[in-house]
Amino acid sequence: MILELKISNLVLIENVHLDLDKGFVVFTGETGAGKSLLIKAVKLLLGEKGGANYIRPGAKEGEIEAIVWGGEKLSQKLQEAGYSPQEEIHIRRIFSPNRQKVYINGSPVTLTELSKLTKDLILLTSQHEFYTLLSSEKQLEFLDHFLELTPYLKEYQELYYKYKSLVSQIKELEEKITSSQLKKDFLLFQIREIEELKPDP
Repeated sequence: MILELKISNLVLIENVHLDLDKGFVVFTGETGAGKSLLIKAVKLLLGEKGGANYIRPGAKEGEIEAIVWGGEKLSQKLQEAGYSPQEEIHIRRIFSPNRQKVYINGSPVTLTELSKLTKDLILLTSQHEFYTLLSSEKQLEFLDHFLELTPYLKEYQELYYKYKSLVSQIKELEEKITSSQLKKDFLLFQIREIEELKPDP
C-alpha cells in the first residue's frame, strides 16, 4: 500500500504530493487530466522500464518517490535480500538525460532488485483486467491454487531448475571432452607426420 507519493517533473506533472494513508482514495477527472499518468508513475516506481523521455520538457531531471507499506511480506522480502527487515520502505527513482538512479531506504539498487522487492505489494487493475483470464498461464495459476497444488508446484520448480542446471553442466562437460578428443587426434596426427619424416636427431 502506498502511504505517500511525490512526483516531480514527470511528463506533464511539475510537482505533486499525495498523502494516501487515510481512508479510501479516488482520482477523478476529464480525459487528459493526468489520471493515467499517476498510474504510470506508480508502475515506474515499482520497476517498470522508462528513461529520459519521461522528464517534463524544460526540466533537468524527473523524480518519483513514495513510502510503501507491505507488512510482514515486505519485511521478509527485505530480509531475504539482505536488507534490514521492516514493514515500510522509502523508494526514490530519478530520471536524467544520461542515466537514472533508484534508491530503497537511501541505498542504490537496480531495477531488477526494485521489481523483486515490490512484486505483489501493490495490485494495479483496469477495466480490461478480465482479459487476463484468457491467459493459459493465469488459468494454470488458478487451477493450481484451487487444487491446493502450490506447495508441490514450488517443489517441482526447484527440482526442475536443478535438473536444467545439471543438464547444462553435462553439456559443458561433453563439449570439453569433444574438444579434448579433437586436440588429442590433432597431436597424434602431428606425431605420425613427424615419425614418417624420420628427422635426424
